[in-house]
Amino acid sequence: MPDVTVTVPGLLARFTDGQRTVPLRADTLEACIDRLIESYPELESHLFDGRDRLRTHLQLFHNGAGVEWDEDGRALQLDDGDEVLVLQAVSGG
Repeated sequence: MPDVTVTVPGLLARFTDGQRTVPLRADTLEACIDRLIESYPELESHLFDGRDRLRTHLQLFHNGAGVEWDEDGRALQLDDGDEVLVLQAVSGG
């Protein structure tokens, strides 16, 4: 199973014991996010809307390219050294 790195935004790091970068082993994007939540269960409500949809203010990136949280995106195959980034939109005035 590939070794990958997940980076979460600073606002969510409080749910990953302060870690912004989390090493995981996963073969697909879906497995990667599942393992992240298994390791840090409090993240689930901050990533998903309760209907298995990624919250609208979040975007996932795989090795710098945006990925949709749909059937194709979830099945995305990961390789050793891949990076997954969870990006959180911040707004204000």
